[in-house]
Amino acid sequence: MKRISILITVLIVCSVFAYSSDPVGTELFPEIKGWKYIQNERVYVPSDLWDFIDGAADTYLSYNFIDLHLADYNNDAGINVRVELYRHSTFDNTFGIYTTERSPDYHFINIGSQGYLEEGALNFLCGYYYIKVTTSNQGDDAQNSLVEIAGNVEKYLKQENNWPDIFQIFPPEPMPYSEHYVAENFLGFEFLHSAFIADYNKDGEDFQVFIIRTDKPEEVREMLGKYLKFAKQDDEVLDGLFKIHDPYNGDVDVILKGNTMGGIIGCEDESTLQEYIGLLISKL
Repeated sequence: MKRISILITVLIVCSVFAYSSDPVGTELFPEIKGWKYIQNERVYVPSDLWDFIDGAADTYLSYNFIDLHLADYNNDAGINVRVELYRHSTFDNTFGIYTTERSPDYHFINIGSQGYLEEGALNFLCGYYYIKVTTSNQGDDAQNSLVEIAGNVEKYLKQENNWPDIFQIFPPEPMPYSEHYVAENFLGFEFLHSAFIADYNKDGEDFQVFIIRTDKPEEVREMLGKYLKFAKQDDEVLDGLFKIHDPYNGDVDVILKGNTMGGIIGCEDESTLQEYIGLLISKL
Protein backbone atom coordinates (compact mmCIF):
# COMPACT_ATOMS: atom_id res chain seq x y z
CA MET A 1 0.00 0.00 0.00
CA LYS A 2 2.83 2.40 0.86
CA ARG A 3 4.46 1.76 -2.53
CA ILE A 4 1.14 2.44 -4.33
CA SER A 5 0.68 5.71 -2.39
CA ILE A 6 4.15 6.86 -3.39
CA LEU A 7 3.42 6.04 -7.04
CA ILE A 8 0.16 8.00 -6.96
CA THR A 9 1.95 10.98 -5.41
CA VAL A 10 4.63 10.92 -8.12
CA LEU A 11 1.95 10.81 -10.84
CA ILE A 12 0.13 13.77 -9.33
CA VAL A 13 3.33 15.82 -9.10
CA CYS A 14 4.22 14.97 -12.70
CA SER A 15 0.78 15.98 -13.89
CA VAL A 16 1.07 19.31 -12.08
CA PHE A 17 4.40 20.03 -13.74
CA ALA A 18 3.00 19.02 -17.13
CA TYR A 19 0.06 21.37 -16.66
CA SER A 20 2.25 24.23 -15.45
CA SER A 21 4.19 24.13 -18.73
CA ASP A 22 0.94 24.93 -20.53
CA PRO A 23 0.65 28.66 -21.27
CA VAL A 24 -2.82 28.85 -19.72
CA GLY A 25 -3.17 29.62 -16.04
CA THR A 26 -5.96 30.73 -13.77
CA GLU A 27 -4.80 34.36 -13.85
CA LEU A 28 -4.39 35.60 -17.40
CA PHE A 29 -4.90 39.35 -17.06
CA PRO A 30 -2.64 41.73 -15.14
CA GLU A 31 -3.51 44.43 -12.68
CA ILE A 32 -2.58 47.76 -14.33
CA LYS A 33 -2.13 50.95 -12.38
CA GLY A 34 -4.89 53.43 -13.17
CA TRP A 35 -7.18 50.77 -14.61
CA LYS A 36 -9.92 48.54 -13.26
CA TYR A 37 -10.68 45.30 -15.01
CA ILE A 38 -13.33 42.62 -15.01
CA GLN A 39 -12.51 39.18 -16.38
CA ASN A 40 -15.38 37.55 -18.21
CA GLU A 41 -16.39 34.37 -16.41
CA ARG A 42 -17.38 32.75 -19.68
CA VAL A 43 -14.58 30.98 -21.51
CA TYR A 44 -15.30 30.22 -25.15
CA VAL A 45 -14.29 26.80 -26.44
CA PRO A 46 -14.58 25.18 -29.89
CA SER A 47 -18.19 24.14 -29.37
CA ASP A 48 -19.46 27.68 -28.72
CA LEU A 49 -17.00 30.01 -30.47
CA TRP A 50 -19.77 30.79 -32.99
CA ASP A 51 -21.56 32.64 -30.18
CA PHE A 52 -18.75 35.20 -30.14
CA ILE A 53 -17.41 35.34 -33.71
CA ASP A 54 -20.06 33.67 -35.79
CA GLY A 55 -18.70 34.48 -39.24
CA ALA A 56 -15.05 33.70 -38.49
CA ALA A 57 -15.35 30.72 -36.17
CA ASP A 58 -14.69 28.10 -38.85
CA THR A 59 -11.36 29.69 -39.74
CA TYR A 60 -10.27 29.75 -36.10
CA LEU A 61 -11.30 26.12 -35.64
CA SER A 62 -9.28 25.10 -38.70
CA TYR A 63 -6.21 26.31 -36.77
CA ASN A 64 -7.10 24.09 -33.80
CA PHE A 65 -8.54 26.78 -31.56
CA ILE A 66 -8.48 25.81 -27.85
CA ASP A 67 -10.17 28.60 -25.92
CA LEU A 68 -10.85 32.33 -25.68
CA HIS A 69 -10.63 34.44 -22.50
CA LEU A 70 -11.94 38.01 -22.24
CA ALA A 71 -11.40 40.96 -19.93
CA ASP A 72 -12.58 44.58 -19.98
CA TYR A 73 -10.44 47.43 -18.65
CA ASN A 74 -11.72 50.93 -17.86
CA ASN A 75 -10.21 54.06 -16.32
CA ASP A 76 -11.49 57.28 -14.74
CA ALA A 77 -11.22 59.11 -18.06
CA GLY A 78 -13.98 56.91 -19.45
CA ILE A 79 -11.79 54.85 -21.77
CA ASN A 80 -12.87 51.23 -22.10
CA VAL A 81 -10.58 48.57 -23.54
CA ARG A 82 -11.37 44.94 -24.24
CA VAL A 83 -8.69 42.24 -24.33
CA GLU A 84 -9.30 38.95 -26.14
CA LEU A 85 -6.86 36.07 -25.62
CA TYR A 86 -7.23 33.40 -28.30
CA ARG A 87 -5.25 30.26 -27.60
CA HIS A 88 -4.41 27.60 -30.18
CA SER A 89 -2.86 24.15 -29.89
CA THR A 90 0.60 25.04 -31.21
CA PHE A 91 2.63 28.12 -31.94
CA ASP A 92 2.38 27.34 -35.67
CA ASN A 93 -1.41 27.37 -35.47
CA THR A 94 -1.41 30.63 -33.51
CA PHE A 95 0.96 32.11 -36.09
CA GLY A 96 -1.39 30.87 -38.82
CA ILE A 97 -4.55 32.49 -37.46
CA TYR A 98 -2.68 35.74 -36.83
CA THR A 99 -1.41 35.88 -40.41
CA THR A 100 -4.87 35.23 -41.89
CA GLU A 101 -6.06 38.53 -40.43
CA ARG A 102 -2.90 40.54 -41.05
CA SER A 103 -2.41 42.82 -44.06
CA PRO A 104 0.92 44.26 -45.30
CA ASP A 105 -0.78 47.67 -45.35
CA TYR A 106 -1.24 47.78 -41.57
CA HIS A 107 0.85 49.90 -39.20
CA PHE A 108 3.19 47.39 -37.55
CA ILE A 109 4.65 48.06 -34.11
CA ASN A 110 7.21 46.37 -31.88
CA ILE A 111 5.17 44.07 -29.66
CA GLY A 112 5.18 40.30 -29.17
CA SER A 113 6.46 38.32 -32.11
CA GLN A 114 4.70 40.80 -34.36
CA GLY A 115 1.76 43.15 -34.05
CA TYR A 116 -0.03 46.06 -35.64
CA LEU A 117 -1.94 49.11 -34.44
CA GLU A 118 -4.95 50.51 -36.28
CA GLU A 119 -7.69 52.90 -35.22
CA GLY A 120 -9.35 51.30 -32.21
CA ALA A 121 -7.49 47.98 -32.47
CA LEU A 122 -4.12 46.46 -31.62
CA ASN A 123 -3.61 42.82 -32.60
CA PHE A 124 -0.46 40.84 -31.96
CA LEU A 125 1.10 37.38 -31.87
CA CYS A 126 2.41 36.33 -28.46
CA GLY A 127 3.54 32.71 -28.07
CA TYR A 128 0.50 30.44 -27.96
CA TYR A 129 -1.80 33.47 -27.90
CA TYR A 130 -3.31 35.61 -30.60
CA ILE A 131 -4.25 38.76 -28.70
CA LYS A 132 -6.74 41.45 -29.74
CA VAL A 133 -6.97 44.70 -27.81
CA THR A 134 -9.81 46.99 -28.89
CA THR A 135 -11.64 50.17 -27.87
CA SER A 136 -14.61 52.13 -29.15
CA ASN A 137 -13.08 55.36 -27.82
CA GLN A 138 -11.33 57.67 -30.25
CA GLY A 139 -8.32 59.94 -30.08
CA ASP A 140 -4.69 59.74 -29.02
CA ASP A 141 -5.46 58.84 -25.42
CA ALA A 142 -7.47 55.83 -26.54
CA GLN A 143 -4.74 54.68 -28.95
CA ASN A 144 -2.09 55.10 -26.26
CA SER A 145 -4.27 53.08 -23.91
CA LEU A 146 -4.29 50.18 -26.36
CA VAL A 147 -0.49 50.19 -26.44
CA GLU A 148 -0.22 50.46 -22.66
CA ILE A 149 -2.59 47.60 -21.92
CA ALA A 150 -1.24 45.35 -24.68
CA GLY A 151 2.29 45.85 -23.39
CA ASN A 152 1.26 44.91 -19.86
CA VAL A 153 -0.58 41.81 -21.08
CA GLU A 154 2.42 40.70 -23.14
CA LYS A 155 4.76 41.11 -20.17
CA TYR A 156 2.37 39.31 -17.83
CA LEU A 157 1.91 36.23 -20.04
CA LYS A 158 5.68 35.63 -20.26
CA GLN A 159 5.53 33.92 -23.64
CA GLU A 160 8.48 33.30 -25.94
CA ASN A 161 8.09 35.70 -28.84
CA ASN A 162 9.55 33.57 -31.61
CA TRP A 163 9.06 33.21 -35.34
CA PRO A 164 8.54 29.80 -36.99
CA ASP A 165 11.99 28.25 -37.47
CA ILE A 166 11.04 26.87 -40.86
CA PHE A 167 11.27 30.34 -42.42
CA GLN A 168 15.04 30.08 -42.06
CA ILE A 169 14.85 27.61 -44.94
CA PHE A 170 13.03 30.02 -47.23
CA PRO A 171 14.95 32.11 -49.74
CA PRO A 172 15.91 35.55 -48.43
CA GLU A 173 13.88 38.72 -48.86
CA PRO A 174 10.26 37.63 -49.16
CA MET A 175 7.68 40.36 -49.67
CA PRO A 176 7.19 42.24 -46.38
CA TYR A 177 4.63 40.63 -44.08
CA SER A 178 3.79 37.92 -46.62
CA GLU A 179 4.70 34.87 -44.51
CA HIS A 180 1.70 32.65 -43.80
CA TYR A 181 0.84 29.22 -42.51
CA VAL A 182 -2.00 27.18 -44.01
CA ALA A 183 -3.20 24.49 -41.61
CA GLU A 184 -5.21 22.48 -44.13
CA ASN A 185 -6.28 22.21 -47.78
CA PHE A 186 -3.25 23.97 -49.22
CA LEU A 187 -3.90 24.96 -52.87
CA GLY A 188 -7.42 23.63 -52.37
CA PHE A 189 -6.38 20.00 -51.91
CA GLU A 190 -7.32 18.00 -48.83
CA PHE A 191 -4.19 15.84 -49.15
CA LEU A 192 -1.89 18.90 -48.92
CA HIS A 193 -1.73 20.34 -45.42
CA SER A 194 0.31 22.41 -42.97
CA ALA A 195 2.12 24.48 -45.59
CA PHE A 196 4.25 27.49 -44.77
CA ILE A 197 4.22 30.03 -47.57
CA ALA A 198 5.78 33.38 -48.51
CA ASP A 199 5.41 35.71 -51.48
CA TYR A 200 8.30 36.98 -53.59
CA ASN A 201 8.91 39.46 -56.37
CA LYS A 202 11.94 39.30 -58.64
CA ASP A 203 12.32 41.74 -61.52
CA GLY A 204 8.61 42.52 -61.48
CA GLU A 205 7.43 38.89 -61.39
CA ASP A 206 5.33 37.74 -58.45
CA PHE A 207 5.50 34.13 -57.27
CA GLN A 208 5.12 32.07 -54.12
CA VAL A 209 7.38 29.66 -52.26
CA PHE A 210 5.99 26.97 -49.97
CA ILE A 211 7.38 24.32 -47.64
CA ILE A 212 5.58 21.31 -46.20
CA ARG A 213 7.36 19.35 -43.48
CA THR A 214 6.02 16.17 -41.90
CA ASP A 215 7.15 13.96 -39.02
CA LYS A 216 8.07 11.08 -41.32
CA PRO A 217 9.33 10.92 -44.94
CA GLU A 218 6.56 8.50 -45.93
CA GLU A 219 3.90 11.07 -45.00
CA VAL A 220 5.20 13.75 -47.35
CA ARG A 221 5.84 11.14 -50.06
CA GLU A 222 2.22 10.07 -49.82
CA MET A 223 1.10 13.68 -50.22
CA LEU A 224 3.29 14.18 -53.27
CA GLY A 225 2.10 10.88 -54.70
CA LYS A 226 -1.53 11.97 -54.43
CA TYR A 227 -0.68 15.30 -56.03
CA LEU A 228 1.02 13.56 -58.97
CA LYS A 229 -1.91 11.19 -59.31
CA PHE A 230 -4.31 14.15 -59.40
CA ALA A 231 -2.21 15.71 -62.17
CA LYS A 232 -2.27 12.34 -64.01
CA GLN A 233 1.49 12.01 -63.82
CA ASP A 234 3.19 8.70 -63.08
CA ASP A 235 6.54 10.01 -61.80
CA GLU A 236 8.23 7.78 -59.25
CA VAL A 237 8.11 9.44 -55.83
CA LEU A 238 11.78 9.67 -54.89
CA ASP A 239 13.89 12.55 -53.59
CA GLY A 240 14.39 15.01 -56.41
CA LEU A 241 12.70 17.60 -58.62
CA PHE A 242 9.19 17.47 -60.07
CA LYS A 243 7.15 19.73 -62.30
CA ILE A 244 3.48 19.18 -61.55
CA HIS A 245 1.03 20.31 -64.21
CA ASP A 246 -1.76 21.46 -61.90
CA PRO A 247 -4.86 22.40 -63.98
CA TYR A 248 -6.02 24.79 -61.24
CA ASN A 249 -2.78 26.39 -60.04
CA GLY A 250 -0.59 26.16 -63.14
CA ASP A 251 2.81 24.48 -63.17
CA VAL A 252 4.15 23.87 -59.67
CA ASP A 253 7.85 23.09 -59.31
CA VAL A 254 8.47 20.78 -56.37
CA ILE A 255 11.54 19.59 -54.50
CA LEU A 256 11.30 16.47 -52.34
CA LYS A 257 13.99 15.73 -49.78
CA GLY A 258 13.43 13.43 -46.81
CA ASN A 259 10.45 14.58 -44.80
CA THR A 260 10.24 17.96 -46.54
CA MET A 261 8.59 19.14 -49.74
CA GLY A 262 9.34 22.61 -51.03
CA GLY A 263 7.93 24.28 -54.08
CA ILE A 264 7.53 27.35 -56.24
CA ILE A 265 4.21 28.50 -57.69
CA GLY A 266 3.65 31.02 -60.45
CA CYS A 267 7.24 31.68 -61.52
CA GLU A 268 7.39 31.78 -65.31
CA ASP A 269 10.86 33.21 -65.80
CA GLU A 270 13.18 30.23 -66.14
CA SER A 271 16.29 31.92 -64.79
CA THR A 272 14.44 33.16 -61.70
CA LEU A 273 12.88 29.74 -61.24
CA GLN A 274 16.25 27.99 -61.34
CA GLU A 275 17.74 30.56 -58.96
CA TYR A 276 15.07 29.98 -56.33
CA ILE A 277 15.04 26.23 -56.77
CA GLY A 278 18.77 26.32 -56.10
CA LEU A 279 18.22 28.42 -52.98
CA LEU A 280 15.65 25.95 -51.69
CA ILE A 281 17.81 22.91 -52.42
CA SER A 282 20.74 24.48 -50.55
CA LYS A 283 18.61 24.83 -47.39
CA LEU A 284 16.53 21.64 -47.42
